[in-house]
Amino acid sequence: MNTVKQFILTLALISLTTGVFAQIKVGGGLSFGTGPDNLALQVRSGYQFNSNLTAMIDANFYMEGDKNFRARTLNFNLQYHFLHQENVSIYGLGGLNLTHVADVYHTDFGMKIVDPVNGTAFNLGAGGRYAFNENIDGFFEAKYIIGDFDQFVVGIGVVYNLNLNKG
Repeated sequence: MNTVKQFILTLALISLTTGVFAQIKVGGGLSFGTGPDNLALQVRSGYQFNSNLTAMIDANFYMEGDKNFRARTLNFNLQYHFLHQENVSIYGLGGLNLTHVADVYHTDFGMKIVDPVNGTAFNLGAGGRYAFNENIDGFFEAKYIIGDFDQFVVGIGVVYNLNLNKG
């Protein structure tokens, strides 16, 4: 339940901090990383500068599972869309990854976090976007995280285009 609260809080914070821009994308999905080897809830928000360049922030909250292990990542990526055909766009991405991992033990008195570790890395990958309609896009991404916690990550989800420029 704690992950759901963090998910909602992160979505709200991302939405508030990027709300001053005009072409905002807000959404979420699921991702899977080979490092924690678990499924994660993902929230994301971005600003589309033009048809080729988008800045995207996403946060991933990996499920604890039965490994007593907790991982969270925050990614700051630039997407360069190099192929556009009708409703489909293919892009390369690169950026910065911040990771927090910790062992988690549950006791009668609550949760105890042991040995927390933070790391930084670089993201390098590619993705695709499909416009279902004017306001909703689906996305798929695959990236490799190179740094303190090397791993391959795939993600899928949807974003809502706020289109604040329309009059």
